Formats: sequence, structure tokens, C-alpha cells
Amino acid sequence: MDLQGAYNIAIDLGLSDAQAKLIASQAAYETANFTSNVFKLNNNPAGIMFINKPYQKNATAGSSFPSNESKTAKYAKFLTIKDGFKDMIRITYPSLIQSTDSTTYAAKLKAQKYYTGNQEIYSAGLTRYWNLTKDFVKKKNSIIGILLIISTITFILLKKK
Repeated sequence: MDLQGAYNIAIDLGLSDAQAKLIASQAAYETANFTSNVFKLNNNPAGIMFINKPYQKNATAGSSFPSNESKTAKYAKFLTIKDGFKDMIRITYPSLIQSTDSTTYAAKLKAQKYYTGNQEIYSAGLTRYWNLTKDFVKKKNSIIGILLIISTITFILLKKK
């Protein structure tokens, strides 16, 4: 997984270009650029806790929290990375839809009580990855592209008859 792959997943899940860049940047920041054990072992892009509620779809109990944080808490483990992003989006959506840049998003997440750490540090981390997404563009929907090609060829063939 990389930042572009995270962006592509977010686009596939229906987020706007700016929202996809924000959620991809957040996932990269929260997983140490997709290298953390929580991410690798659990397909968990945001250190999401397993809470065993119906709205936490496709999640099971994953690896344990560090012992200095909790003796019993588990991270949510998702079948796929895309499932992990779905839950991350569910949790962050109120802040995500109100944000168009990383600084605003960090402030909205803080107000939502998504994180308890220093806002300036969190914002700087998001911004670092956000700046790497500047040149990302939405993928073209290949099905629509194929249908357009087929319809164009059909039109040309019918016109020749």
C-alpha cells in the first residue's frame, strides 16, 4: 500500500478528490506511511479500536493495544484494506465533509475528539502527506470509457452502412 493506492481506494469508495486526498494523507500519517504493525496485521488504516458493534462492519478483534495503553483493548481487524477505509470514513465523515485542506481537517478532527494529541503536530503530519497528493487525479472509470469506445465504434460502423 502507498499513498496513491490509498487515494484510489477512497475514490473508489465515492469520496471527492479533496476528501480522498485527506483520508489518504490521514491514513499515511497514522500508519507511518503504511508500515505500522497495526496496519499490516489488521488492514487497519487508522488504529481503529474494535468495539464489536453492528455499525463496525467487516471488523473482528485484531491485535492487542500496547500494554501501557490497555490490558484488554483490541484493534479492529478488517478482511480487506478497503473495509478498513470504510470504517475510517464512517468515523471521520463529519470532519471530512467540512474540510478542503489538511489544516482545517486536523482542526475538525480535534473538535470531533477523534484524537487527543497536539493539534499542530497532527496538522503538520497530515500536511506532509497532503502535499504529496497534489498531483493525484481521479481515475477514469474504465467501464464508462469502454462503453464510450464501444458506442463510438458502433456509431461509426452504422454510419458506414
